[in-house]
Amino acid sequence: MRKSKFLTVCCGSVLVAAAMFMNAGRLSAEGLLNYDVDGNGTVNVLDLIHLKSYLIGEEKPNEPEKTEPKEGQTDYKISKDYIDAIKKIDADDVEIEKKWLIDKDRIPYNLSWVEHVIEIEQTYVCFSPEMRLRKYDSGASYEFTVKSNMRSDGLARDETNIAITEDEYNDIIKKKEGNTIHKTRYQFMDAGQVIAIDIFHGDLDGLAYMEIEFPDFSAAEKYQTPDWVIADVTSDIRYKNGHLARFGIPERE
Repeated sequence: MRKSKFLTVCCGSVLVAAAMFMNAGRLSAEGLLNYDVDGNGTVNVLDLIHLKSYLIGEEKPNEPEKTEPKEGQTDYKISKDYIDAIKKIDADDVEIEKKWLIDKDRIPYNLSWVEHVIEIEQTYVCFSPEMRLRKYDSGASYEFTVKSNMRSDGLARDETNIAITEDEYNDIIKKKEGNTIHKTRYQFMDAGQVIAIDIFHGDLDGLAYMEIEFPDFSAAEKYQTPDWVIADVTSDIRYKNGHLARFGIPERE
């Protein structure tokens, strides 16, 4: 493989040299090309290879089509940056989160591009302190969470997550309080932030949130509310999931 590539380069270089010789006068007069591509003062094999496409019509190899980037498209994959951001958020036992009520028909992201999509069944076994169960993706995994000490502005509270087995889940859920919440979560990165879009189903059909969990208070305070959302409901207790499980979708004032 390497040998055939070397022969191709050498033969191509000979052709280029011949083409340069034949066209040197014309090209020099027109001032279209500088043969010394690498600027080392001499025309060598590397210069010939660079000039080959211009002198004998070889197409440039695999050059991607230049298009305008679509909003958020490059951030929709489960990349290393995304995983690192999730780990940073999960490393702290304090949840610092903002929440916005959104119109699912006005979401500026193409959710069909999102790689990390999670189906969530969320059930509460106690509302004070808040204790909840989650079944992910129809039983792929299970989680028990305790939340407490919520700040008056709703921005932060203590959170402990524990992975549990299916048997443990089935035992604890017998203590269920309120209604089970069903939602699809689309989670991705946008401008360095991990975004979660929750689309609710069943009794809460029509409701949609955008949530961002921040690594610290400074990042949360600096984040500007997007102009496409309906409202920032971080401090509105009626839009907390525990409240939804008890009372359903709140009426907008």
